[in-house]
Amino acid sequence: MIITPRVIDISHHNVVKDMKAMANFGIWGVIHKSSQGKAYLDPDYPVRRKQAAALGLLWGAYHFNTGDDVKLQISNFMSAAQPDDKTLMVLDFEDNRLSNMSVHQAVDFLHQIEARLGRKAVIYSATGSRKRSTRFPRAIEPMCSRIDCGSASTGRTL
Repeated sequence: MIITPRVIDISHHNVVKDMKAMANFGIWGVIHKSSQGKAYLDPDYPVRRKQAAALGLLWGAYHFNTGDDVKLQISNFMSAAQPDDKTLMVLDFEDNRLSNMSVHQAVDFLHQIEARLGRKAVIYSATGSRKRSTRFPRAIEPMCSRIDCGSASTGRTL
């Protein structure tokens, strides 16, 4: 059985040669990296967002976590993502070998995003990282009734 993904997670690491062909393939939406930490901006985010909008695709922005100050990360994320009322806002809470966000920081991040937007953000983590990490499941899963939680895999070339 062939499974067609409907929503994909991409960043500047992924080559997207033709967004229209991707949509014609059956993709309904894109969750794109917009930022990381307190200062990094994904250079492909603005252009791909415009392309996706022109094709009528659903849009989401994700912020890759670091151990930097949460307020600075949120400022960077909001500035980079430029969310409208339809933009899915996501915290990518994967293991970061350079600087991990603590569970406390992740919870704070999600609450502050909700306060700013008036709606909940989503948290996700690559399945492999989540299984290896003892910091994620026990601390975050009890919050899943209040905050959307999910899982995603990354690294595909389209």
